[in-house]
Amino acid sequence: MSDAAHGRKPTGRYSDGLVQSDFLAKIMGHRASPPAYLGDEWDDVMDPAGMNFAFGDSSVMDVPKLGKQVQQLGSLIKAGVVDDRDLTGSVALVAYSGNDYSNSTDDVVEEIGSAAWQLLDLGVSKVLVNTVPPFGCSPWLSRLHNYSSCDDDGNAFADRHNAALRDRLAGEDDVLLLDVNSIITDLVAPKAGSALAPRLTERLRPCCEAADADGGGYCGLDDGYALCDHPEEYFFWDIEHPTQAGWRAVMQLLQGPIMAFLGISNLEHF
Repeated sequence: MSDAAHGRKPTGRYSDGLVQSDFLAKIMGHRASPPAYLGDEWDDVMDPAGMNFAFGDSSVMDVPKLGKQVQQLGSLIKAGVVDDRDLTGSVALVAYSGNDYSNSTDDVVEEIGSAAWQLLDLGVSKVLVNTVPPFGCSPWLSRLHNYSSCDDDGNAFADRHNAALRDRLAGEDDVLLLDVNSIITDLVAPKAGSALAPRLTERLRPCCEAADADGGGYCGLDDGYALCDHPEEYFFWDIEHPTQAGWRAVMQLLQGPIMAFLGISNLEHF
């Protein structure tokens, strides 16, 4: 509903419009995120913008696994669909949001680190890896506090993951850890006097809210949700995913570090 570039039509994203990978593509001079990999339906032609292996509800330890997505890229390289020219100056984004935390933090972090190294071994030039967001600030947990504050226990869990991830990725010049956690925290739970405070007026309440979240309702369920009129004022689209405005705010703050890491000099305004 907010994505004018795609005719305000659904594009399969968990949002009202563009998401993080789209804004990263814009930083790199593209219109939007590369097309999705379709497995057997792929026509063996590599899109000049690259390829998106993201999968809804993906995880690290359970199906569909992050490692499987890396293997898909490896298979295309082996088959010659992706060649050395495609990999020259290439960038991979590893975005993990915590879908399988029935497993230990050490196991999950190890798999993320392994995926980053495998991508470099395959010939990808640079790898960006997200920290996990502040779980306690997601509407899924902040609604326990009537959307008035973040949940401390949820945020502490994310902090432990991110500390372990920093240790795991330390010492690799071609991997950049994107501190999504700190930026989202500053945007949705700003400290007094923060310059980021006025950016979004609705920071913890979702734009799309299920009528019966405790009973299994979800955003998009027929006649079972309420939709805000101005998603551009909200950070969260549903119980865990940011709006287009939310992702824009995050990526505007990450644009400088990303440009420096990738050696990009032309600033893209979005």
